[in-house]
Amino acid sequence: MLVAGICLAAAVGPYLGAPDPNAITLRNHSVAPFAKGLGQSPLGTDQLGRDMLSRIIYGARISLTVGVVSTLVAALIGALLGMVAGFFGGKTEFGIMRATDLIMCYPFTITSIIAAALLAPGIRTIILIFSAFGWTSYCRVIHGVALSVKEELYVEASRAVGASSVWILWKHILPGVLPSLVVSATLQVRQMVLGEATLSFLGIGIQPPTPSWGVLISTGREYLSTEWWISTLPGIALAVLILGFSLLGDGLTDYLNPRL
Repeated sequence: MLVAGICLAAAVGPYLGAPDPNAITLRNHSVAPFAKGLGQSPLGTDQLGRDMLSRIIYGARISLTVGVVSTLVAALIGALLGMVAGFFGGKTEFGIMRATDLIMCYPFTITSIIAAALLAPGIRTIILIFSAFGWTSYCRVIHGVALSVKEELYVEASRAVGASSVWILWKHILPGVLPSLVVSATLQVRQMVLGEATLSFLGIGIQPPTPSWGVLISTGREYLSTEWWISTLPGIALAVLILGFSLLGDGLTDYLNPRL
C-alpha cells in the first residue's frame, strides 16, 4: 500500500493541479506546513517560496524512475548472464562468475560515487552507473538457481528430444528462476532509490533546481533550525518509500517461495 500510494501520487499528482515545483514566489517563502490551511501549500514552502508538496511529488517521480529503470536494466543483464553461466558451465561459467566477483569486490555506493564524480551529472548518468554495477547480485542469485533447475527431469527430457539451448533457457530455466528474480528486483529498487538520493545529496547526482529528494534534503539542511520541513518532509517520504519496498519484497518472498 505504501509503494502503491507513492506511485499513484507521482503518476497523477501533476495532472491534479499541482503547482510548478520550480515556481518561485518570494512573498510566500518559508511558510510552515498547514500554516495556510489545506488548500494552499499544505506542506508549506521552502526558502524561495516553492511549494513543498509539489516538489516532493515531482521528486518521487525522479526517485521511482531511477529506481525502477536501473533495476530493470540491471536485472535483465544479471539474469541473462546468470542463466548462461549456470546452464552452460565450464569456461563460460568461470569467466562470468569471476567477472561478477571482481565487480562485487568494490562497495556499490563508493563505486557509484566515484563514477558519478567522473561523469556528467544527471538522471541518465545515474541510471547508467546503477545498471553497470547493479547486475552482479542478480547474476549470483540466478546462477545458483539455474544450477538447480537445469538438473530437473523436464530439462533432461528436453535435451533428450533435441531441444536447443536457447529453447531450454527460455522455456525451462527462465520460468524456474523468475520468482527469485522478482524478489531480488523488488528489494533492490530501494537500494537504487537510496543511491540516487545519496548522489544528489552529495551534489553529483540530480542537479538543482530539479526537485529530487536528495536535492531537497541537501538544500534544506542549512535551515534545519528554523525551517525544518524543507529537509524533514522529503526525508520522511524517502524513508516511507524504502520501507514500502522492503515490505513488498518480504511479502513477495513469502508468496513466491512459501517454503522459505
